[in-house]
Amino acid sequence: MSIGFLYSPQNVPGTDAFVRSFEAAANTLRVRLVFVEVRSADDFEEAFARIASTSDALYVSSEPLLLNNRQALVGLAARYRIPATFPSGQFVVAGGLVSLGTNFPEAFQQAGAYLGRVLNGEKPENLPVMQVTKVELVINMKTAKALGLTIPPTLLARADELVE
Repeated sequence: MSIGFLYSPQNVPGTDAFVRSFEAAANTLRVRLVFVEVRSADDFEEAFARIASTSDALYVSSEPLLLNNRQALVGLAARYRIPATFPSGQFVVAGGLVSLGTNFPEAFQQAGAYLGRVLNGEKPENLPVMQVTKVELVINMKTAKALGLTIPPTLLARADELVE
């Protein structure tokens, strides 16, 4: 099995280490990764054509260029009939197949609460380090059906949200 990995190198600090960590995980799982770089939205069409010809599925990285163009990416995944995993549930609501990642509204609420504490006089160096602790799984059942995929009941049971 091969998985296309769509990412934008100018948006990933330490891209080499980032790529190596994904390669190590793929080797452990005996999956071949096909790294596909995009530097602007103009690169998407060519990237998806390459992914469709070399990969069985797609993983979309979480970077500003990709997050900000979710409609285009979801549309291309549908047009090329590529089962794709996205970094946020917003992609799945827009028609993407599945996401496993940060709940961004929760992260933004945490950031707002933290900022509020600083604005109310607390010193940042006295505040604890905060990070998002919830990773959410969102599955689009309509997209799964359109791709001819059956989602295992055990995965459906673990989903935080099912989009019909």
